[in-house]
Amino acid sequence: MRYSDGRVYITADELSYFAYRRENTAVDIERYGFTKTAQTSSERGHIDYSLTEEERLGEAIRQIADGYAEFIETTHTEIALSKDVTLGETEVTVEGLSDIISYDGAVHTVECVSTVRRFTTELSPFSEPEFFARASVLAYLFAESAGDEQIRLKLTFIEKKSGERISFTSMFSSVSLGRMFATLIGRAEPFIKRFYETEAIFPTEAEEMPFPYPTIREGQERFVKSAYRAIRKGENLLVSAPTGIGKTMSALFPAVKAIGASSAEKIFYLTAKTVTGRAALDAVKLLSSHAPHLYAVMVLSKEMTCPLKRRFGAPGMQSGCFTCDFVNGITAKTGFTTVSYREREVEALSALIKSGENVFTPEIIRKTADEYSVCPYELSLDLSERCQVVVCDYNYAIDDNVRFRRYFKKDGNADRYVFLFDEAHNVPDRTRNTYSASVSLDTAKELFEEVERDFPEHGSLYDAAVMFVRSLEEIRALCKDNEYLKQTENGEISCGYFEDARVNDGFAKSVSTLGKQLASVMRDTTATELLGKYYSEIYKLGFVIQNYDEKFRFFCSREGERLTVELLCLDPSGVLGRMLSSASSVVMFSATLSPMDYFAEVMGMEDADVLELNEETIEIDRVIKEKEQQCSRERAEIKAFRCH
Repeated sequence: MRYSDGRVYITADELSYFAYRRENTAVDIERYGFTKTAQTSSERGHIDYSLTEEERLGEAIRQIADGYAEFIETTHTEIALSKDVTLGETEVTVEGLSDIISYDGAVHTVECVSTVRRFTTELSPFSEPEFFARASVLAYLFAESAGDEQIRLKLTFIEKKSGERISFTSMFSSVSLGRMFATLIGRAEPFIKRFYETEAIFPTEAEEMPFPYPTIREGQERFVKSAYRAIRKGENLLVSAPTGIGKTMSALFPAVKAIGASSAEKIFYLTAKTVTGRAALDAVKLLSSHAPHLYAVMVLSKEMTCPLKRRFGAPGMQSGCFTCDFVNGITAKTGFTTVSYREREVEALSALIKSGENVFTPEIIRKTADEYSVCPYELSLDLSERCQVVVCDYNYAIDDNVRFRRYFKKDGNADRYVFLFDEAHNVPDRTRNTYSASVSLDTAKELFEEVERDFPEHGSLYDAAVMFVRSLEEIRALCKDNEYLKQTENGEISCGYFEDARVNDGFAKSVSTLGKQLASVMRDTTATELLGKYYSEIYKLGFVIQNYDEKFRFFCSREGERLTVELLCLDPSGVLGRMLSSASSVVMFSATLSPMDYFAEVMGMEDADVLELNEETIEIDRVIKEKEQQCSRERAEIKAFRCH
């Protein structure tokens, strides 16, 4: 959605999000009278497969339209359509770009084209609810603009590999299309109104929002002004400030003001502990008393929110998502339900939006998720798109394995976000730990024995486990160049080590192969329970290898026959530099961010502005403030004297 000149604009594609999957598509096909046609291979045009998927779809649409020229009176592609709607006090324009609109002299046909990986027997007009919804919206927009009472709706699917086409066609009255349109708009209304409030009302609230406390502490004002200036300019800031100065509010207040000034769209308040995250939520709640349309949500990790966490480990939960009761619509109250996940998800989000809450705690999220039988973790992520402040763990910004894909994996989004790192002295060590990994030869042998005993039918997994053990045994031999004796309670034992700037090639290849085989086998729930802990270690090794550069070190140590291999992130500045580039401005603050030069270098923020608040600088601020107040009083007295 977008906002301009007091009006919300929503596309047909965005409106189609609110379409739900039907329980029995065969009934609907008969109800709407769809007929199916398939195109033979000889009728297909040639598609250049060197093009991107979007370009291939555009080329296919042009070929379809050109093919109609011989027997259809007029054919057009990419016709801009729109309709104005009023939702209470909110003015809305629904807009869209048609694929093909043709006229045979009697009836207009609105045709939409989509690609599928392969055709199946389940293919129908309702296979993709969003596709049918988009087509019906475009057909309604055209019927309204043309004044047509009847529209032919045509849905064409193209198989990606073969280029074969299957189409479904039916006649619709403008009245029935209007009812579908009204249903979608009704479901979207809470979201549209929330968007309008955020874009049209909140900026003024943020601009006029006063500092929420009666007085501002010494040093706090300098923090606030420095942070606001950095965010407005799209620069970074490092702040060292003593405990008790009010760092949370000093960071959040200017960031919210900057959103109101259109310098950013969303604030990510990043913490190492849940307790500091809750303090940030309290600060937002206080600010929302002056800016009623300011919203915040706390996003906890999946491990902390997932109902399956007691059944599976972290990697197991990924596989468990496909069998989760919430996803399949199974509840203790109702048993199995055919209500689609999308429908339950939209209803849950609508309930939260209408709740009147400004701050959404994990308890509120969990309660709503249970009520509507949806995943609490996914619900918090979806709700974050409707909030200006997202409170979450460091990892959601610095760990490339779990960071928010919907925000940070898209190009061109960096100018929309602000990162606020609380207790930032923890960031370097957290990053080192995140991008370091280790494995022992004992673990590799345990994995091999597990595979040999419980998964004899998976030959490729067995071979990968053997390959992994052998790669570690070969690395153990490298430790001979640096051997020494270590005194223990049981006497002397032979030890050794090996280190290199590069990852051992054989080891890297074996990790990649084993990771793929484990992922393939672990689609089965039983395998997940048995292999989950091994997969977690192998996956972490592969992740670190992908990010490995000159700031890392490959190290292995031998103690007797035992071997441990470590991939160590020694200098996190390179990784942090890449991760922090997802934001237009980064403000890091802590009471122990000293020495400042060290933290600036190790966090890849050598170009950042620096603000060091200590007893001396705070005392200077206090004296300056007292002098300003004294001068103000004296000017007032002089002015009063002159008036007499």
